[in-house]
Amino acid sequence: MPDIPILLTLHASSSVGGEPGEVVQLLTTGEWTYQDGAHLIRYEEALDENASPTQVQLSLQDGAVTLQRNGSYETNMVFRKGQRYESQYTTPFGTMEMAIFCTKVKYTIKEQGGTLQLQYQLDLNGQYASMNQMEMRFAVKEQEQHHASPS
Repeated sequence: MPDIPILLTLHASSSVGGEPGEVVQLLTTGEWTYQDGAHLIRYEEALDENASPTQVQLSLQDGAVTLQRNGSYETNMVFRKGQRYESQYTTPFGTMEMAIFCTKVKYTIKEQGGTLQLQYQLDLNGQYASMNQMEMRFAVKEQEQHHASPS
């Protein structure tokens, strides 16, 4: 399947000790493709207005989600319900040890787009940092009426 242009909305929030924390909302364009049994979603995000945009790729396959960030902010994360994943988070300010414990992974892919929901605990440098939720929706751009492969 060739790359299909998409519109993407992302809503992410965190909480610490039950108190609401940071909320991030993003509306952007990206690309969606189906390759080797996985749905791949690529887009750019600017986490810091003074840094170059970060390239983000999500891979949705077999009930799990892999997230890769490349740029000024770099990390790899694997979201699989009930499992812990350890990695590093590199920023312009330094590198931190990072771990996530995923409590929810749900995605739906249809012919013209899809949704993704994640919920996970985030630990930084061995310490609890926050509970996080992310919801993403993407849809094929109106002028681009393509047909995606079924998942």
